[in-house]
Amino acid sequence: MVRRTANSSKPRLVTRVRNTQAAAPHSLPTTPASEPGNWYDPFVCAAAALIALVPFLTKAVHLDDTVFIYVAKQISQHPADPFGLVINWYGHQMPLHEVQQNGPLASYYMALAAAIVGWSEVALHSAFLLPAMAAAVGMYYLARRFCSQPLLATLIMVFSPVFVVSGTTLMCDVIMLSLWIWAVVLWIWGADRHSHGWAILSAVLIGAGIVTKYYAAAVVPLLLAYSVLRWSDVRWRVAYLLIPIAIVLAYDAYMSSLYGHSLLRGAGDHALLAGGVQNSVPYRIAVGLTFTGGCLAAILFYAPLLCSWRSFAIVCGLCLLVALLLPIALDLNTTYWASLTSAQSLLFIVQFALFLIGGAGALVLAGRDVLSRRDADAWLLGLWVAGTFVFCSLLNWTVNGRSLLPMAPPISLLIVRALPALPGAIARIHSPTRFVPLVFAAVLAMCVAWADTWWANSARSAAQAMETDQRFGQRKQHLYYTGHWGFQYYMDALGFKSLNRLDSTLQLDDALVLPENNTNVPRQLLVDAAQVEELFVSVHPLVSSMRPGFGAGFYTSQAGPLPFSIGWFPAERYWIMTVTTDDVIRMKLEERKRTSEQQPDSAEARHQLAVAMVEVGRIPEAIEAFEVAVQLEANNVVVLNDFAWVLATRPTGDAWHSQRALMLAQQAHELTGGRFAEYLDTLAVALAANQRYDEAVATAKKALELLKDDPRKELIQQIDARRRLYQQRRPYREAYPEPDTSPSLSGDL
Repeated sequence: MVRRTANSSKPRLVTRVRNTQAAAPHSLPTTPASEPGNWYDPFVCAAAALIALVPFLTKAVHLDDTVFIYVAKQISQHPADPFGLVINWYGHQMPLHEVQQNGPLASYYMALAAAIVGWSEVALHSAFLLPAMAAAVGMYYLARRFCSQPLLATLIMVFSPVFVVSGTTLMCDVIMLSLWIWAVVLWIWGADRHSHGWAILSAVLIGAGIVTKYYAAAVVPLLLAYSVLRWSDVRWRVAYLLIPIAIVLAYDAYMSSLYGHSLLRGAGDHALLAGGVQNSVPYRIAVGLTFTGGCLAAILFYAPLLCSWRSFAIVCGLCLLVALLLPIALDLNTTYWASLTSAQSLLFIVQFALFLIGGAGALVLAGRDVLSRRDADAWLLGLWVAGTFVFCSLLNWTVNGRSLLPMAPPISLLIVRALPALPGAIARIHSPTRFVPLVFAAVLAMCVAWADTWWANSARSAAQAMETDQRFGQRKQHLYYTGHWGFQYYMDALGFKSLNRLDSTLQLDDALVLPENNTNVPRQLLVDAAQVEELFVSVHPLVSSMRPGFGAGFYTSQAGPLPFSIGWFPAERYWIMTVTTDDVIRMKLEERKRTSEQQPDSAEARHQLAVAMVEVGRIPEAIEAFEVAVQLEANNVVVLNDFAWVLATRPTGDAWHSQRALMLAQQAHELTGGRFAEYLDTLAVALAANQRYDEAVATAKKALELLKDDPRKELIQQIDARRRLYQQRRPYREAYPEPDTSPSLSGDL
């Protein structure tokens, strides 16, 4: 009986050991065990997210918040057609599905929340607190699996600049991050507990994350790699990863049926082509490192605890050298560099060097963790960091803080995972002391978020200033605005019009508002503008999240190579231009030039461009445009007549142009059969330009006979005046304006 019990228990013991080994094949060294924690720790994490974000509930609608709100309002009216709007976002009307490069799930959430709490800024920001709190709680449970101090890791993430600033927006980033974190947590729970339910729910959250922001598709290969590295049998887990793929394919098929093209492919093309080739690879890597170091600034404050002072000093020196040489080695925006004062240049170099240290440290931290632990957990964090960095730095349309937000959880975990491994006295630092660097990181994050809020509020203040201005408040149909972002949202809400640069309706004495710190602002309209005044709106004077010319570019590195900047910043400037006659002519020229570029095979587009060129005195370029129009449509009598008129009446006439004018005028005359006085008038002018004055007089008389009963008295007087010139053996010449040589209007046709 005893023997039977021993024999029966031994195989069970062996089987149990083998299962344990199979579950953790990489066991050297193991992840440090998490502290038991308290039952209220998840609530502390949620409260921390509230503390970080509640002060910004009154923040104005900002940047791409506008697009997400417009999509949400469309959803509230037509839930099955989220992008079925037309919007002026790039200076002209275009379908919203060509503007929005993210999935609609965040806007669906916004529409649902607005149906309950309304569309005010406070209501929408309050609704977006929930996904931020969910991300914090999910981060806590993720940290319990990966490090010894989950509460510290969660607080490091919550009080990072990238999380706080992104959490104060009404965009999709924090919602996507929350879905990403919980998908990873549930996937690990499902594997550890052999639960199909958790695995299925994780896969569904991945699909929801992708429909929120397409970059969440990176979770699929990330969890696939983690599963292969951690478990020997991954067949059923791989099968569940097909669920988000099926969700995304179904979503894209539905959107393609609505809008005629793949939104996923459109977003990919935008990311890869819109800005990815504008800078060299070394420059984008350097900027990616500075954004990583600034957006995840906690790594800078924890740096003295993560390496020896000698190593820290060497890294600081090398990064400072790179920051000094970068403007020369990588041709860093020389115009921007030249605009800085000596003090600003020094501040820029110091900040660039510090952020570069932080970014490099983040990658080193991930690599060191993989090399030292060599387990699946380390590989998950390392691939998470590396994949996000490569996408943001090299594949995305621009380097920006929003794209780096998914890196916040693994970097926070890596910082805490590195602390227990420190040698000597540093390793024995008491836990409360380890929160000290977090305090400095939190102060910095709140300052950056306040600066971003001031900037957002300045657009609202500027729009309200237009409303209260007596010149515009009651004459809104005469005030147009340019640019977009939050300024567009508030100008639209107040009833002002956006300028459609492809179909300008500007008239004499209309006013045009041009924000300085915005995009798609036709600043060339300010060149030689007769009447321009300036409106200044205050912003944070010491910190800026995005300011072209000062190095700050949190939302796009095209504005600057730093995620935020500390310095001295002037107020936001808005130009208010009163439209004069010359402005209308120049705008018409710009409009027709764009049309001819977009329709290169249109004779009418070339004809209209030529006419606009004549109006500003650019006769040689007008002749080139006329020639192209004639080649495209040889029998267009309007083009032939106008071209002949310009060649025959130009002040510096020559024999070749005069002969060409006569040939064109005769062709138009033959095509019309001599039935129109205007074409006979042009023929008479061309005859006189070739010194055939008697024929010119006779042709002018035929034109006057056709106008005998015509009410156009002014035309009759003009033709008769030209007839008298011919009788005096003199040609008719037009007094064209002096050529407009404005740089904004120069260029090839």
